[in-house]
Amino acid sequence: MSPKTLTPFRNYPKIIINFKMSEIIKKHVIAVLIDNEFGALARVVELFSARGYNIETLCVAPVASDKKISRITITTYGTDKTIELICKLLQRIVPVHASAELTSSYGYIERELALVQIIGDNKLVEDAKKALGDIRCQLVDQEEDSWVFEIIGNSNEIENAITTLEKYGLATVSRTGIAAGFKGKKRLY
Repeated sequence: MSPKTLTPFRNYPKIIINFKMSEIIKKHVIAVLIDNEFGALARVVELFSARGYNIETLCVAPVASDKKISRITITTYGTDKTIELICKLLQRIVPVHASAELTSSYGYIERELALVQIIGDNKLVEDAKKALGDIRCQLVDQEEDSWVFEIIGNSNEIENAITTLEKYGLATVSRTGIAAGFKGKKRLY
């Protein structure tokens, strides 16, 4: 029997159930501390592509004051067993200092930023802002009938905002990908 994809609504995470193996394919967030050197990111990405895994989002930035270490946050879909294997394989890559799945039992915090452009008049933009409700949204640029907003939230909030704004003249979207970390005192070493 082949895997079945369950996507009841656009705003909910994709869940794939493989009835043959009885494992659930779901969203996972992986954090990696790596040397900030030429080719290091390419080695991490190659690990995914060589095994046929897709990277949904990728966010990379230096985290040490001397800029010698970067943190990579990867969002992907897979079974728990597959993600555990990926984390073990990441540890074998030479410039990797640590890797961990954030979506495991510890709990995590995620944020994403999106810049969205709306083309329309003042009335349309005011209606769009009201429709967004409690979603954190701030005007960052306005020129004639072009309005650019910064939206901050978790992935579902960003998806909801984009879906809502499609009714209000949404022209362009630029998203950062997820930045994530453990809740509480747990750290990535």
